[in-house]
Amino acid sequence: MFKKERMESIAEEEDEIRTNKEQPNKVNVPSPQQISTGNVNYQGYKGVVELFNLISDQAAFASEIPIILYFVPFKTERIYRSSLNATVSPCEDFYQYTCGNFNTSMSFDMSDSENVDNMVDQLSDINYVNRSPDPVKQVSWYFLQCVNARLNWTNMVKDGAVVMNAIKRVAEGDPRSLQETQFPFYMLYQTETVLAFPDSAGLGYLFGGLFQRIVSTMSLLAKTQNIKLDFPTLLADAKAIVEFDHLLATTYSTDDTTRRHYDRSYNPMTIDKLSKTYSNISWTTFVSMATIKAQNVVERLLTDPAYQYIVMEPEKLQKLNDNLGDPSFVSSRTIVNYIYYHVVDANVEYLPWKQGSLENIDFFFTERPLLGRPRRIRQGETFFTLLIRTYANARVFIDKIYPTNESRIQLREHVAKMVSSILIGFRTMIDQLNWMTSATKKGAYSKIDNLVKNIAYPDWITDDAQLTSYYKDIDIQVNRDDYLTIMLKIGTFNNILSWNMLVSGSTRRQDFNGPPGTTNAWYQPQLNSITFPAAILHQPFYDPTWPTAVNFGGLGVVAGHELTHGFDDEGVQWDGTGMLRGRTKQSPGSFTFTNLMRNLHRWMDDASKTSFDSMAHCVVKEYDEFCPLNKTAYGTAACLDGAQTQGENIADNGGIIFISMTCHEFLGIHAAYRAYRNFINLYGPDPQLPDEVLQEFTSEQLFFLSFARVCLLVLPNLKSRVWCQQPSVDQSVELQILLDPHSPAKYRVFGTIQNFAAFKDAFHCPSSAYAPDKHCDVWVSDIDSCK
Repeated sequence: MFKKERMESIAEEEDEIRTNKEQPNKVNVPSPQQISTGNVNYQGYKGVVELFNLISDQAAFASEIPIILYFVPFKTERIYRSSLNATVSPCEDFYQYTCGNFNTSMSFDMSDSENVDNMVDQLSDINYVNRSPDPVKQVSWYFLQCVNARLNWTNMVKDGAVVMNAIKRVAEGDPRSLQETQFPFYMLYQTETVLAFPDSAGLGYLFGGLFQRIVSTMSLLAKTQNIKLDFPTLLADAKAIVEFDHLLATTYSTDDTTRRHYDRSYNPMTIDKLSKTYSNISWTTFVSMATIKAQNVVERLLTDPAYQYIVMEPEKLQKLNDNLGDPSFVSSRTIVNYIYYHVVDANVEYLPWKQGSLENIDFFFTERPLLGRPRRIRQGETFFTLLIRTYANARVFIDKIYPTNESRIQLREHVAKMVSSILIGFRTMIDQLNWMTSATKKGAYSKIDNLVKNIAYPDWITDDAQLTSYYKDIDIQVNRDDYLTIMLKIGTFNNILSWNMLVSGSTRRQDFNGPPGTTNAWYQPQLNSITFPAAILHQPFYDPTWPTAVNFGGLGVVAGHELTHGFDDEGVQWDGTGMLRGRTKQSPGSFTFTNLMRNLHRWMDDASKTSFDSMAHCVVKEYDEFCPLNKTAYGTAACLDGAQTQGENIADNGGIIFISMTCHEFLGIHAAYRAYRNFINLYGPDPQLPDEVLQEFTSEQLFFLSFARVCLLVLPNLKSRVWCQQPSVDQSVELQILLDPHSPAKYRVFGTIQNFAAFKDAFHCPSSAYAPDKHCDVWVSDIDSCK
């Protein structure tokens, strides 16, 4: 039905064009007419008009600056205000042009909030809950108990019992806790175990006031237990914890740039070899304690003499092992305090903080998963965050926003068509690369052809029997369990799920590995898959009834960005089926970026790797020259680290290039142009928006204005943002420069636009600040770069 209505509406518009005898434009495509009120997509087009609030500035018209728009997301007009600055030329400062008046929350965050509202609304429908499978009933009960608990939170946690019980479980050898601590001795690598030393998050702790946090937290815990602390001893212990944390971060952790190369981290070892190589660590004790609540088969598997662990940092682990045997290394008191403080800190919200006091000492830290994108998050995430994380919640969300099977099919077909068109555009873009050899192009095509596309949600969550089977090991008693009991059971269940992944015996490339209820999208190089959860497949990012330019400028930018991660400095290390190849032995200290590029898996040959290396280094050098802070005051921290941010920068540049590369008509057609332009060539031009002013925008300008409201993801695995941001204080910018793999928003825009030739044509501004002659050609050849 969807396809039929779409073709009928296009035919109607083409009849209008022929009736009016309009002349074709330069590419022989009929000029569009205003959408008629009888068109099936009319309400969608009216919705787009409502999304854009117009500001007319006479000075702008006098200087031939294009008409200015600012974005007001559907259902959130009360929150968004004017974001565009009519007094700035887009050619000189496109960021200020589009975001100069922006002073509110990110649209991704706002979309997440609306998604939660949808789930809450659905869970409030008693009839829906009663006819749903048990997992949905359990989610509903959990939500009710969570609301009740939060309304009486101070009284519930005033005795500190939750925190003390977590301490006792660790002391008794029970690994359960309400939340996972930030002291991970192990991680999972596909179907094998990885021994990974903790990240360099210690630097984030120091900048955020770890010392103050330790003193405040332990003082409050002592107060709940009527324990009088010796203040000088507390200060000394807190200082020792901070120093030890700093020692771990600076001495026993590898820098992020080096860790981006996974080949060097694949070091298989049996438990016998582990015990002999790192003899100061009791591996059998560790395995026994870590698997105490797992299935019996897990411990048998991990203690099998033939089973291989993966040691990510053998040299760092060796150094730690050696130092653990040195009595002068760190006192046992400090190590014990360090471990138990992290147990307390993981449960810090279960202490009776005065209102606002926890937020005052709270801080961001960087979560760096083994694979995927790091993200900066806060501790103490509320039940609203937990509400969007699991598949049972996703079932609630899907039932709310896509209640019929027909609506789900239509959604998936339309999004799949968009993604496929971008992939085709990318493939033709590779065809035209004069620096990539035929053999390497064949490997790149394999990545494109074998890409798994996960759209909206896993099929099994809409099947009652399969959903119930998935949650069979979680024993939440509806009408009986309180909030804290439920949280403990959820923690135990998640632990079991993690071990089940280890013993499953296979890797499912179709796994979402993320919640469909969160506003995000992600590419997984180890699976060569891209995932678009249902939460991002609606307004303000996408709507099947919207004009093609708006959808490609919104969701298309997201898709292009994520797809490009398959071909950034990390993505090129994995082949079309997600295999990491080309392991070569390096002598200590010999690892460099160039060595890595020479020893990648063989789908990229030496000649092509050299050119890729050159392209990547161009981006690194370009972003190294961006300095948001005063060099005198901040030194080296004043400027961006192009190497640290290169993956996201390449994806930013490549992502938009894939979607809308509108070079001069006589040049080769790039992936973006074909993804967007061929789409309308196939289905006909989109009608104009039903608004006198908006009709004046070209489709390319409309694309960029849509791009401006969604644009450039900051990909944390499970949280993203648009590039329009409130101005940041210098300390926040400094933290982002030091810890974040993403460039600050302003420079993501600048770096992307200055490398994107289509921008020059759309806004008629060659050789300007945002369209310089000297720039990096990211995934295009010199002849195609429209210099």
